[in-house]
Amino acid sequence: MKKDADEIDEALSRGIIDKLQYKMAWKEVNTLHKLISKNEFDLMKLSKTHKEILLNKLNQ
Repeated sequence: MKKDADEIDEALSRGIIDKLQYKMAWKEVNTLHKLISKNEFDLMKLSKTHKEILLNKLNQ
């Protein structure tokens, strides 16, 4: 997440995003951080399942 935060700050300072987009990005970062810390981010669960499927296919 630290890298993402740095990239958001850099995008604002370089004019790639405006202040509204910056605020929206930070809101999303904070939301994702809360979900991940509570183990409620469903994509993380799906990625683990997907990883297991891929590993099983590789090991066949």
